[in-house]
This record gives sequence, structure tokens and C-alpha cells, in this order.
Amino acid sequence: MDDEFTKKLEQMDNQLQARMGNQRQPPPNQMAHKIYIVAAINQVLATPFYRVGSLLQTQAVNDTLKEKYTGVIDCCRRIVSEEGASKFFKGGLAAFLKAPSSLFLTTNLKTSFGHYNSSLQRFLGILAIENLVFVLHYPLEFTRIRYGAQVISKNKLDAMFFRGHIDCIQRIVKLEGAQGLYRGCLTGVIMRCVNDGIVKGIMALQTNRKLDINTRSNILLASVLMGFLASYPFQLISSQFAMTSGLKEKPYTGILDCMNKIYQKEGIFGFYRGFSIWASFWVFMVAVGKAKYFMTGKRRNP
Repeated sequence: MDDEFTKKLEQMDNQLQARMGNQRQPPPNQMAHKIYIVAAINQVLATPFYRVGSLLQTQAVNDTLKEKYTGVIDCCRRIVSEEGASKFFKGGLAAFLKAPSSLFLTTNLKTSFGHYNSSLQRFLGILAIENLVFVLHYPLEFTRIRYGAQVISKNKLDAMFFRGHIDCIQRIVKLEGAQGLYRGCLTGVIMRCVNDGIVKGIMALQTNRKLDINTRSNILLASVLMGFLASYPFQLISSQFAMTSGLKEKPYTGILDCMNKIYQKEGIFGFYRGFSIWASFWVFMVAVGKAKYFMTGKRRNP
């Protein structure tokens, strides 16, 4: 009797919460549209970070540069003086198109194929879905890197190699075929596997432990940092491979050859070129997320 009474109470509580949630929250379609718009806007606002990071990552194989950048500040200064401040957002169109589309596919595929018997199967399934979506959208990522890394003086627009995202795709396909749009994709998949494996692996170890939310958020932050440190060299290599597409003579024969040449020229620090701008971007995002959490927490618990 007690068990039946408890179950009835739980059912009534769930129904009440569902009704309150329906009253407070907008329709699912309306929420989905807002989420996709916010994702696209966030990617556009983050474009300056992406462009500066890509320029620093690819300067070793970037023929459009007059001279190498000495750091983040020098890169930002030269973008303004050589191209104009608006060029911080160069490549933003590809990011704008990629964000809502990849979010839509990832969400729907997880919903359709998200039923697993174990946590390991769930992790592998989600990892496979996310990487599949990444591969499908890689041509947009490729054009963001390749077009964004092109540096042309504002006084020499006639000499521009790529005049836009579509022109970039057309020229690469003409020079190397459709496979040219996927140069660096494999390294990008490795990067995502390394990052997700570390972050989600560490968080999975904490599932059975009774920890408060602040401790969990700190563990999450530490795991994200560890995953980023471990996966960043693959991100750099992926960007450099994207820059070699369409070239007659490739500077690298493969991933290991690329890693060997970077290490011989610059040592271990060569794998973390441009790391500071990406780190500052993620610190900014984490700070915004924590600010939102504390603000909503205070509203719910005055």
C-alpha cells in the first residue's frame, strides 16, 4: 500500500511539473528556432577568435603572408592595418551556415539513435554521430579556414586568390577534385575523438560520486582544459593540411610527417602556436556560462 501510494504521489508530482513547464516554456518548435539562431549568432561573434587562431596556426604554410606574426597582438594589429577591421569576420559566413545545420542534425540523430544498453555504447554512439555530422559539414569548415587564412592587402583586391566562399570551393574542386575539400578532415576527427574521450571519460568517472554542483563544474572545467591541451596539436595540423589543398607540391606526406617537421623546426611549442587566443576564447565562454548560471540561480533562489 505504501509503495502504491508513493507511486501515485510521484505520478501526480510529475504531472504537475509537466503542466507548470508547459505554461512557462514556449512551444518546442519556437524554442528550437531560437536555439538555432543563437548558435549561428554565437559562431559569427566568435569569428574574430577563429580567424586570428587560424592565421597563427597556418602561417608556416601560408603563402599569402608577407612575414610571420610574432604573436596575437601583432596578428590583430596587422589585420587592421593591412585589411581593415571588418576582416576580423572573414570566413564568418561558413560558420553561420554550419552552426544551425550541424546542431539540427546532431540533435535529431541523437534522438533517433540515442537508445543504448550501456554507458559505453551511448558514448561511442554519440561520438560516432557527432563525427559523422562533422564530416558532412567539413567543406564549410575547410572554406572557413582556407578563405579566412588568406591575407590580401586592401589596396590589392585584384590579386585576391579566393573572392569568397563559393569561389574558394569552385577553385579547389577544379584543382584537386571534391577530395580537396576534405584535406585535414581525418585529423579533425582524431582531434574530436581525443577531446571527447578525455572530457566525457573524466566526467563518467564522477557519475557515482556524490559531489556538489560547484565541484562538478570545476571538474568539468579541468577536463575541458585537459582535453583541449591534448587535442590542440591535431587542430593545428588539420588547419595546416587545409592550407595545402590545391597545391602541386604538398609540404607534408601525411600526419606523422607533418608532426615530425613541426617538431624539428619549432619543437614542442610549435604544436601550440595560436593556443593563447583559443584559450582566451574558451575562458571567456566559461566565464559567460558561469555568470548565466549564478544569475539564474539567484533568480530561482532569492
